[in-house]
Amino acid sequence: CLVSSYALPSGQTSPKEATTRRDSPWLGLVSLLGLALSFAGFAAMWAFFEIIAVQAELPSDFSARWIGIGLLMTAAGSLAAAWAADRFGRYPPLIGPTFVALVGASLLNVTVDKITYPTALVIFPFAYYVTLIYILAIIADADPKGTYSSLMSFALALGAITGPALYGYVRGAGGPETLVMGIFLVGGIALLAWVQRALLQGKLTP
Repeated sequence: CLVSSYALPSGQTSPKEATTRRDSPWLGLVSLLGLALSFAGFAAMWAFFEIIAVQAELPSDFSARWIGIGLLMTAAGSLAAAWAADRFGRYPPLIGPTFVALVGASLLNVTVDKITYPTALVIFPFAYYVTLIYILAIIADADPKGTYSSLMSFALALGAITGPALYGYVRGAGGPETLVMGIFLVGGIALLAWVQRALLQGKLTP
């Protein structure tokens, strides 16, 4: 996928944009890595929500209902990000919702019942998808020509494959699966925050 992306036609860059920023292929690659890591953390937890409910002996109709609501919360998070836009900058939406998502997921480490389970399924996907919209925006900004930003779907798929597999292995071995998920999430967001910082510095460089 990475090799084939070089065959894509370059996007149009305005003369003004060309003089106010310096594109670097590394920014595009690092931002894609950040997306893959971050989404691996999200997908790891999401893939096991139903199994967690089964192991906690929650009714199947109860867990199915709240997993459906969790899917709706991903859309709500995206709408919240669209409303917020850049009025708060990009660092707070990257860091704040990620922390909230981790708190929501960590509730299930304490206990899994008819209060903590729905709460996690509301907080976790909503908060992460607020952050995800800003992640995609940073990648698009880092690579306006589209060579690397065209691979966002591939990075999402890569995270969706690797995250649940690693999470399942750690969980099966009795390890700290939520901690592993948190490391992926925080690591990905740290990379993207670095890319955003580099972008801001580049735009200030004549």
